[in-house]
Amino acid sequence: SHSVSRASVVFSKLVGGLIALAVPLTASLLLGALWIALTAKLGWTIREWLALGVILVASLLYILFFYTLGLFLSCRHESSSSSILTALFVWVFFILVVPALSPYVASFLSPTPSRIKLDRELFRIYDTERDELGVKLTKEVRKKMQEQYPILLQRLSPEEEKRRIASDPEYSQAYKRLTEETAKAWAEANRIQGAKAEKLEKEQERKEKAQTKLSVALSLFSPLSAFTYVATELSSTGINNDDRFVFLREKWHEEFEAYRDKRMALLRAQDPQKDWWNTPVKMDDRPRFVFRELSLRERVKNAALPLFLLFLLDLVVMVAAVRSFLGYDVR
Repeated sequence: SHSVSRASVVFSKLVGGLIALAVPLTASLLLGALWIALTAKLGWTIREWLALGVILVASLLYILFFYTLGLFLSCRHESSSSSILTALFVWVFFILVVPALSPYVASFLSPTPSRIKLDRELFRIYDTERDELGVKLTKEVRKKMQEQYPILLQRLSPEEEKRRIASDPEYSQAYKRLTEETAKAWAEANRIQGAKAEKLEKEQERKEKAQTKLSVALSLFSPLSAFTYVATELSSTGINNDDRFVFLREKWHEEFEAYRDKRMALLRAQDPQKDWWNTPVKMDDRPRFVFRELSLRERVKNAALPLFLLFLLDLVVMVAAVRSFLGYDVR
């Protein structure tokens, strides 16, 4: 019989093992996807099917990592029992320890203030401090307006004020100026306190993003984390998709605030005395929030790094397994 080289044996084991694992995985995934497509109205486009295909490739790389790791460990131990124990230890390290430990290491290296502490500070800025500042500015405005329009010194009930506005043009003009200046005073209080709160929120967001980025980078040493990031990014359930939602939500909020201020100015022009903040009004023409998922190109771009690292882990373990097999002493 002809002799077979060790290189041929080890590569045959790798290819054969990958085929043996890939066939049932691919078949079950395709059958499941076909059944869902025929029985459920998912409305999938070619984008979703291509994303599923990339997830399948990542799944094969994930399985290949542990297969080649088992081959490597078996070549490094003389007994099967020691090989199994080492494999169990390595599996626990990569699957349980690294993903669970990375957030704690990141929080130690890049600390972030507590969200509860931030919420308390924001509540104090928006509630207590804002009200105190608004009342202070309003008193200053009223004093200034009363000096300019002495007619405002008269104390009238709401009903008397309404009749006086309708019958006395001079009082109506003075009251309108007072209302406008009071609204400006509260707007200034909101602007000052909003700037304080925005500064705190941006600093908190910067620190949280830095900590999250570091945690993700540390967890990528685990093939499970790398595969999870690939699958979630391709299925539009990952970190980048969440960041996109937050960005679109903030953009919509800015548009809604501009619409609200414009609408409030129109309502106050109609009736300056009425409390429009506590009066229900129709808002059918308000800006609507619309969320659109990332395109396939953007998903693949976000998943490229963890997918590459998963491939790199496979390559490193495969090279180590081949070298160990070629240098194994059969005596």
